[in-house]
Amino acid sequence: MTADWISALATFAAVVLAMLLALRDGMQQRRARTLAAAADRARTLGELQLAWERRRAQAQGVIGWFQYSSSSGRALEAGPTKYQKVVPRVLVANYSSHPVFDVRVELYSTDPGVSELLDVTRWQVLGPTPDRPMRINPEFFHDNQDGVLVTVKFRDLAGNYWLRRQDATLERLDTHWRPMADPMPTSG
Repeated sequence: MTADWISALATFAAVVLAMLLALRDGMQQRRARTLAAAADRARTLGELQLAWERRRAQAQGVIGWFQYSSSSGRALEAGPTKYQKVVPRVLVANYSSHPVFDVRVELYSTDPGVSELLDVTRWQVLGPTPDRPMRINPEFFHDNQDGVLVTVKFRDLAGNYWLRRQDATLERLDTHWRPMADPMPTSG
């Protein structure tokens, strides 16, 4: 009987050991799958974020702004004084390396509580340029001593529509020039 007990005990120990090894292998395989899935999610998220950044790259280079200039054309840092002859100017720049299309530059009143559209200028194409002065009506500045707010709407080379505000915020638009969601992809 002792030989039978030893044989039974050895068989039992072998079965327990085989189960423990199978359990350990299963846990390692699960851990490996979990790590691979996390790596895939991170890679996919990275690719989505890169695509989002690429989509916005050209649009980031387009901006319009208002400034007062002296009669010689130099920008005034602190705004006009009552003794200076100043020229109100709106400048639009395309710092990207490609043209943008269907450009619409809008000027809005800076009066508190008023969002009145003062003027719109359209260009079919705005090529790469450091700053392009826009013709403006000086009468806008009799009541708007602080100037105007400038927005630039345009279509980029890839066909995406954008709104760039004077404060440098960038918003994606649909083909009807209405805002659309374009959040940066996150892991949430």
